[in-house]
Amino acid sequence: MCNYKLSELFSSKDFRTIDKSGRDNPINKSKYIPTEIELLEGSRLYDAFPAFFSGDPVIYGYIIENATLNSHFTLTPENKYGNRYIIIRESTLHMLLIFVSDDEEKMNFLRFEKDDFFDLANKALHPNM
Repeated sequence: MCNYKLSELFSSKDFRTIDKSGRDNPINKSKYIPTEIELLEGSRLYDAFPAFFSGDPVIYGYIIENATLNSHFTLTPENKYGNRYIIIRESTLHMLLIFVSDDEEKMNFLRFEKDDFFDLANKALHPNM
């Protein structure tokens, strides 16, 4: 298990969800890291999100980058981050943060308590709220 809380990687003010129709909108990728949240069917964690996300197999969002998050990605040969993204996946007992680098072959992951994620997601910026 991690020796620190999820909120030490990023705060709720740096995390936002978007309506699935907005996931392809242009965004400054040098500042925002695209995020996919995959919750288990019927998960209580859906309660941390607006009701219209209920039952969605994937919830999309962005996290504002910071040095701690950046340290979990592998740089391209040009010393850039490229098309990186984060997958937040619920397992039976924990939440996994999977850091997918540009080539999609190099990934790092961290494991967190579900309550840490619930608290952070509950305070995040969500559409139509």
